[in-house]
Amino acid sequence: YSREILAPMVEAAHAKGVRVVAHADSPEHALLAARAGVDALVHSIHLGELTAEQARELKALGVVVSPTIDVYNRISEMAAFTYAPTALERELYPADYLAQFSPEVVRRQTLSDGMMEWLAALQKDGAHRSPSVKRMYDEGIPLFAGSDAAGSAACWAGGSLIDELGLMVKAGIPPEEVLLSATVRPARWLAPSGDWGMVAVGARADLIVIDGDPVADITAMARVREVLKAGVRLEKLA
Repeated sequence: YSREILAPMVEAAHAKGVRVVAHADSPEHALLAARAGVDALVHSIHLGELTAEQARELKALGVVVSPTIDVYNRISEMAAFTYAPTALERELYPADYLAQFSPEVVRRQTLSDGMMEWLAALQKDGAHRSPSVKRMYDEGIPLFAGSDAAGSAACWAGGSLIDELGLMVKAGIPPEEVLLSATVRPARWLAPSGDWGMVAVGARADLIVIDGDPVADITAMARVREVLKAGVRLEKLA
């Protein structure tokens, strides 16, 4: 892609009141998309390392970013035959479903040369992912927690997002900021006048009740006691 190709597409979308989200895998691709006017970046940055100067430019260009650190950690683990689902995922999903991504099954898969090269690059650049995310936070880029659940291999709704919150905290982002990145901030970006993504009188009662204080221990997010959807308590299936 080039800016000459991307910019007209972004302009056409914006002319119709539609925001544009781009997948970006490297600092160079992230900047290419941002300079073309996209509104949000996802999966950034998992190849290479974002410099402070590059992060400042992304901030100046006004993009928001959903880093999805856990997506590429899990893919790297599968490539190294070390992936295992979390305790919460084992509780939520059938064993035979999770087993599709076990080391025993993955070893039997045949991948293209291009995919193997990409996996090798993911593993080589793994140490840069968290520092790049912290650099974006330090420069004031709005971060939205995301997991790519059901979009990437072995990323399960619920469990992978909770892992993502833990990785953001481990990267050096304060737990309070991480929780905001998973709730009110993306909600307000998606629907500035919406009544969801917050706990307030009159707001939509989409809530989870957990054991513990996630500000003190972000892993408390995995200890879910109850889930309410629009004020209705959901029953857990056996």
